[in-house]
Amino acid sequence: MGAQNGIIGNEYGMDMPVTHVQEEDLTTEKSMAKFSRTTEFKKLKEYIESRIEFFQKCLPDGTPVPLGRPLAEDWRVANSIIGELKAILSSYESAGEAVKDATKRQG
Repeated sequence: MGAQNGIIGNEYGMDMPVTHVQEEDLTTEKSMAKFSRTTEFKKLKEYIESRIEFFQKCLPDGTPVPLGRPLAEDWRVANSIIGELKAILSSYESAGEAVKDATKRQG
């Protein structure tokens, strides 16, 4: 009986491992980028920006934020809403950049 841990065959493990990267599926990003150039998106963006402005000045119940008031739970909720609305706009606006970057890498 031979060695149990010896090299078997002609492969000595000297080949570099190869990583196969699948092409990015940018279907969603392409659709988002296309939508972000439409009139409907521009109207939606204006509405969202107006809501962001509202939540920067008022609490969610519509009460204006008084100066010097300590941060209350309502104010934290308003800031969470502002963050979410900005994230929505950003995801659509950055989709076009993602598609451009992928196109440059492929071509």
